Amino acid sequence: MTSIKKIINNIPHAVYAIFFVSLLMRVLVLVALLTHGGEDSLLWGDSFQYKYAGENLLVGNGYTNNGTFETYRAPGYPLFFLLLKVLDFPLYVGSIFP
Repeated sequence: MTSIKKIINNIPHAVYAIFFVSLLMRVLVLVALLTHGGEDSLLWGDSFQYKYAGENLLVGNGYTNNGTFETYRAPGYPLFFLLLKVLDFPLYVGSIFP
């Protein structure tokens, strides 16, 4: 048996149960948010600025926010939004598995 199979076989069933219950809870909260507020209800704080920076990357305006180059924030999160857009996934896909 390979070492990965040994590791998987040694994980207690309670760990799997905890994972699936927590995943179910995240999905239920996500559905409630989407039902009552739409996709933008998932964006809090400065998430809008990251989303706009990612959208600007997609349309070819570079790493900008409100017309100025973004120098304050790291590009990782906007690139994540960009990836969701390019793959034509809705924004809430990133909220299920952060």
